[in-house]
Amino acid sequence: MSIQNTFDKVISSNDGGIKHKNFDINVTKDGADLDMTTDPFLSNAGKEKKQQVKQLQEDRGIPDDIMHLFKTIGREDKLVVYDGIYNLNSSQLNKIKDLVQKIVQNQIDFDGFQIFIETIKPIVRDKNFLHLLEKSSYKNSSGEFIQRDYSRITYSLYFYLKDGFKGLFDYRVDTLKEDVDKAMRKASELIYNTFKYQLVKYLGVFNTMYKYFISQIESKAFEDVQGLDRLLTKLEYNAFSDQAKVASDYGVPQRIIDYYDASSDSNKIRIRDSFDAFENHIFNVTKKLFEL
Repeated sequence: MSIQNTFDKVISSNDGGIKHKNFDINVTKDGADLDMTTDPFLSNAGKEKKQQVKQLQEDRGIPDDIMHLFKTIGREDKLVVYDGIYNLNSSQLNKIKDLVQKIVQNQIDFDGFQIFIETIKPIVRDKNFLHLLEKSSYKNSSGEFIQRDYSRITYSLYFYLKDGFKGLFDYRVDTLKEDVDKAMRKASELIYNTFKYQLVKYLGVFNTMYKYFISQIESKAFEDVQGLDRLLTKLEYNAFSDQAKVASDYGVPQRIIDYYDASSDSNKIRIRDSFDAFENHIFNVTKKLFEL
């Protein structure tokens, strides 16, 4: 109570106080800002909007603990994603399940991933990320422009999951015909910015709403529904096992991370034998750190 009283005095002081949109009643809030702002700092319109969103949540029976996950996306947008999943037909839901199964194998199902993209597109406002969600086109032998079947980001993610940074880099050089410098820069941006933050954010919300929806129609506990968690872990840490996550945090070459992520001793041996001189040096210097 003492802390709250002191905070209130700072907020209401005449010397400028705290300047932040979440503590300024005159600033219009929406999305995550609306969720995080307490009623004293909302206008009447803001309070009404917040109550409308809360009612929409209650109409769908989604509990607060589900809605509190991935707070960087507002409740209203989460409900848009939930409704998108709710309106998928049985064939589309089966494709999402195919995607889940492929992710277990460190792959993606193109059709299933495209359904994810179409479901989250209505809540994406970043123009650069939205561009990646669109389908590109190419010229055929007759000079006609043909639209590709899947979004730009789908192909990039496929090659990244298949062969890591090198796979994505080679795709940009060999297929997109980018020069080496541009391909290196674009591949780095995709992995360390777009995949790790933007894609994870939307995948996380989709995964949460999907798992909740399936838990309801199949009468399962939320935690027992198989979802996209493995892909989220891969994109956030570039690794799955605890040792591989530690290796990733230290910034070692990808092949060393792959070694610690290998599912069997034979795969470890195969990857270990493929190390170049630099990878061997880093591996020998750092292995004690990762094998505690």
